[in-house]
This record gives sequence, C-alpha cells and structure tokens, in this order.
Amino acid sequence: MLVSAIAFSQWFPHNIDTTWALNCVYFIDVNHGLVGGEFGTILKTNNAGISWYYFNYGSVPLRSIYSTDIDTSYMVGDFGTIIKTTDAGIDWFGQTSGTNYNLYSIYFLDANIGYVVGGNYNDTSFIILKTTNAGINWFTQFSGSPAMLKSCYFTDVNNGYGVGYDGLIIKTTDGGLIWTFQTSGTNNELNSVFFTDANTGYVVGGSGTILKTTDAGINWFALTSGTTQTLNSVYFTNANTGYIGGNAGKIYKTTNAGINWAEQVAFTGGKTVNCIYFPTNNTGYAAGDSGTILKTTNGGNWIEEDKNSSNNLELIYPNPTQDEITINLQGFQNLASSNLFIYNTQDQLLLQQKLKQDITNIDISQFPQGVYIAKIKMGDGSFVQKKFVVVR
Repeated sequence: MLVSAIAFSQWFPHNIDTTWALNCVYFIDVNHGLVGGEFGTILKTNNAGISWYYFNYGSVPLRSIYSTDIDTSYMVGDFGTIIKTTDAGIDWFGQTSGTNYNLYSIYFLDANIGYVVGGNYNDTSFIILKTTNAGINWFTQFSGSPAMLKSCYFTDVNNGYGVGYDGLIIKTTDGGLIWTFQTSGTNNELNSVFFTDANTGYVVGGSGTILKTTDAGINWFALTSGTTQTLNSVYFTNANTGYIGGNAGKIYKTTNAGINWAEQVAFTGGKTVNCIYFPTNNTGYAAGDSGTILKTTNGGNWIEEDKNSSNNLELIYPNPTQDEITINLQGFQNLASSNLFIYNTQDQLLLQQKLKQDITNIDISQFPQGVYIAKIKMGDGSFVQKKFVVVR
C-alpha cells in the first residue's frame, strides 16, 4: 500500500552482515537467491531477502554466480576458483578448473553444459572453459590474446558471446568449437553482455559505453548513456526494459530498448553497483561495494538501508515516507529516558527528542529527500538504529 501511494516506484534495501564488496547476484526464483563477493563472501536468502545467511569460502574474491536449479549453483573467482553447491548453498566444494587465471563470468545452458570466461590482466590474455558434465570436468576451450574476458552469454546451445578489456567481443556459432573476433568500435573495457533474443544484445563498459546489436553481433553500434562513469552490469527484463549498474552508485533504466536511458534515484552513498539481476519483470536485486544489496518489487528507484536492522524492521514506519515517521518501541525494554537522534548520511545531527511512549510520531516534513539514520538510546544505555528514506 505504501508503494502505491507514492508517485514513483521504489527500491527497498535488505539487511546484510558484511561490509565486503559484493560482485554478483543470482535468484533462481523470487525467494531463493545468492550473492558472492570479496574474501570468499557468500550470502544466501530463502525468503526474498527478508533475512540473509552469511557463509565464507576461503579468502578468494568471488566474481560470478549461476544456478541451474534451486539446489545447484556455481560460483567462480580469482586464481581459477570454481565452487559448487548441491544443497542450496549450505555446503560448497571446489572443482578443478585447470587454470590459475582469474575467472569473471559463468553461464550454464542446462544442468550439464556450462561456460566460464576470464583472463590475466598482466599479460592481456583470456581463457574460456567448458563443462559438459555439470562441472566434474572443465577443459580449456579457447585461450589467447589480446585482452581478458569479463562476461559471457549464450542465446542457445550453439551461439554465445564473450566480452572484455580493450573492446574485445568474441562469438561462437558451434557451441564453442570456434570463436571469432567481432568489431566493437571501441577500445574501452567491456564488462557485461546480455541478449534479449537471438539477434538483439547489449554490452556495457568503461566511460559510459553501451553497445547494441540487432543482427546477432555482425554489427555493433553505440548508444548514448549520458554518463562517463564505468558501467558494470546490464540486465533486461523484456525486449524494451533494461537496467544498468555502474560506478559512483549509478543505475540507469531504459523502457525503449536502449534508445534512451534515465538515471534512477539511487540512495547508495556513491557506492559502486557491481551487478543487477531480475527473477521477475518487476522484482530485481542489485549488489555492490560495502555490502550493498538493494531490492525493488516494481522496477524503480534504489534505496540502501543499514545492514543490522533485521531485528527492528518495524522500528520506523512508513519507510519510505514523506512528512512523518512513527517510532515503534513496543516490545522493547527500558523505555524510561529514551532519546531519539536523527542524523543525515554525513553524520550531522538533525534532530534530538526524548521518547516517553511506546509509539511516537515525529514530524520530518522539513527534511529534504534523502537517507537518514535514526538512532535510539534506550534507558539502559543500549542503542537500536535504522535507516529511513524521505521522498519528495
């Protein structure tokens, strides 16, 4: 009801118990999702992000995820790391990749056939791995130069694409037996590739680069992004509607197949958005630096919340809000002499007020649009806190 009452769509954040950069997100359905990041960080949710469980697999950065069913998922990362779970992320075990190159992207066509791409920045070389038996064996399908690969995508069992540094785009039409180089028209790094059908695809990368093909990669032409920021991830929910996440907390959306891109409201504090994924047309997730995870249920503006709010989800409502918030301390002990402090994201104190009741209404009509932190000091000296968002 809150979302429909506000004039524009909203992205709601989720509580995460990590501050490491998060590099990849994948949802097999609206409820079951995985996130991977730096220092072997793995996060899992079974309830659409209401709660997240933290795992750790060594200290290697994890770069990409693919799930073939609700129980079976793969992640890849630096130094040839490939790991797999067959029990919905509870246990992970390593697979033999046969390479020490950093691996940046993984894509499966079915339960058995999968591809991984990566490379070595230092010697400007790339590698493509393939499995036909669900990762029991991975073999090098293609390797070479002039640059490492950052992303791969297959439109069917035969046709696939890889993109990478120095404007590198390669394509196969025979399931990876032969890969050919395509003309991208740019020397910028290319970080992500996505196809909406067999012929129409998009690539994003450095300096605000967006490329599009409508003939299965025979020709690529540049689209106007309106930014010079590095773009890290592209995802389309249908032929017309797509999203891009990038550096400096930038998120862009198109509703006309890339002709125009509009920057979305992104309360990310400028933190880089590394990945975007939509399990349905309207429900999407984004992840990025400093443990950031964002969610939308209606394809709109992104808002970050603090990561330690799982035990006080009803502490403040409505959230987002416009003119007033309600502080709800029902169920909390030691309410005597409780004090409310509201700060902006620059840690400036904007409001201080004693709380004498279980439920208190606070006028915030003079606050400009943005993210705020409400910290409540209880009578015994303990604190609870939660972020809230003001929209105008």
